[in-house]
Amino acid sequence: MNVGLMAGLDPLILINEPIASAISYGLINKESLIAICDLGSKNFDVSILQSFNGDLNIVGKHDPFLGGDDFDNVVVEYLVSEIKCIHGIDGTIDKLVVQMLRQAS
Repeated sequence: MNVGLMAGLDPLILINEPIASAISYGLINKESLIAICDLGSKNFDVSILQSFNGDLNIVGKHDPFLGGDDFDNVVVEYLVSEIKCIHGIDGTIDKLVVQMLRQAS
């Protein structure tokens, strides 16, 4: 809040990202449970929100050490194993092959 004031802004309220996401998608007026997923390269945040009578509340949040890079690694490992199985070539020896697979994944 102080940073906003120092920047010359007059913030009325600060809200966290999952609630801001739900509001931006117009989910505030629907009575339901909402899963907000934020997948970045280094982390994967999942928040469960409950919308009731125009209020949004976070009822569950998990921030494990799992991100998009981890998904890419699994895809690359799978492709390397398939290349070895089908063509008999160990792709892990050639770093260029691994880099190309990573970019394609």
